[in-house]
Amino acid sequence: MTRKYIIYLILIVGSLFHVFASPSLAQTSFSPSKTYKDSTASNQDDMAIWIHPTDKSKSAVIGSDKSNGKVYVYDLSGSTVQTVTDTGGQPGNIDIRYNFPLSGQPVDIVAFNDRSGDIIRIFKIDPNSRTLTRVDNGSIATSPASANYGFGLYYNKGSQKFYAFTTKDGGGPIVQIELKDAGGGKVSGTIVKNWNYSSQTEGIVGDDENGFVFFAEEGKPIHKVNCQTGICDPNSSVTIDGGFLNADVEGITLYRTSDNKGYLLSSSQGASEFEIYDRLPPHAHKGVFKISGASSTDGIDVSSVNLGSLFPQGLFLVHSGGSAVLGTPWQTIANSFGLTINTSWDPRGNSGSPPPTGTQPTITSPPPSLTGGNPIPSGTEKPGDADGDYKVDGLDYVIWMNNYNRSTLAGPSLGDFNRNNFVDGLDYVIWLNNYNK
Repeated sequence: MTRKYIIYLILIVGSLFHVFASPSLAQTSFSPSKTYKDSTASNQDDMAIWIHPTDKSKSAVIGSDKSNGKVYVYDLSGSTVQTVTDTGGQPGNIDIRYNFPLSGQPVDIVAFNDRSGDIIRIFKIDPNSRTLTRVDNGSIATSPASANYGFGLYYNKGSQKFYAFTTKDGGGPIVQIELKDAGGGKVSGTIVKNWNYSSQTEGIVGDDENGFVFFAEEGKPIHKVNCQTGICDPNSSVTIDGGFLNADVEGITLYRTSDNKGYLLSSSQGASEFEIYDRLPPHAHKGVFKISGASSTDGIDVSSVNLGSLFPQGLFLVHSGGSAVLGTPWQTIANSFGLTINTSWDPRGNSGSPPPTGTQPTITSPPPSLTGGNPIPSGTEKPGDADGDYKVDGLDYVIWMNNYNRSTLAGPSLGDFNRNNFVDGLDYVIWLNNYNK
């Protein structure tokens, strides 16, 4: 066999090995069903899904456009509900948290970093009109992450504090900022921690329920940082890659199948593909896919919630370099990889987002719709039965409501039905699942 043919065979074998060994070449492609792009949109770099409190079909997609300085609120069909211009100039990454304590009331906040002003902008959303109103005090600075770049939010259920994170363009400081009610209907922020990564970091997602925050360093690894005490400890972080990520790693988001389980998704901008990992250790790689028409993706978001007829089993959103946000039904992705689909998770009803302490008024009787309840055999404890009358009814709801967001060692008698020494949304779910049954 001549030297020429030996070299030729080596090249063929090497090519075949690359095809079968490279996970990035084994993707499936899915077609989006909706496009979110206002006629004035220029570069919608990131987006977030806001869940309506009572009618999930009235949820919204909120996108930040870093080129024209606008934030767009869309309904699920893609129509523009509001164009926000009071952004400071260059809105970056955008995120949402529920039940932020503002002026004694829980509100949903939409926040993003203003790259032009090196500050954080915060808005509250009116659930009736789905419009945003600015509520930050105008001075939530991101220094030492000057020339801020990435952004994300995190709620620590132990300390019941809300935090924002920003990163620096080009690499360097990661800054953690505590957000507080400043009075007068405004939100303030105080820097509580900063640390460094060697390369540029943009994508951030908070796993509120498990007490971790994920940071996507564009040089490839995803950092999972322990923030269970509230203040993050970067020295306790682990990295997630497994050889599947292709630089730049940009967007990152969580699909929740329950309060603490689900999937971590990331975008590999350099390959225009998306990776799926288990949310929990050891963060096994579950698959890789593409979205038709999506390229040079920055931001991504996903929701497991039943959003009505358009997205009854959840929604996956991606930014495309051409300024559009593309929406794909989650089940088309999940079914292809054998992933769990669970539409029952509620961002307001779970332990990640309780309302503020001390603002819940005492009530003495249940709402009219919550009276009644079926008795059960005497002597049998029923989950959700707080008053010990062997039926789960509106009176048990009253007990739960009056102790909501409080620590207790009394168990079910004070509404702590799962006996975790805290009365929260998980206890409400237990009551609701057993009410009148």
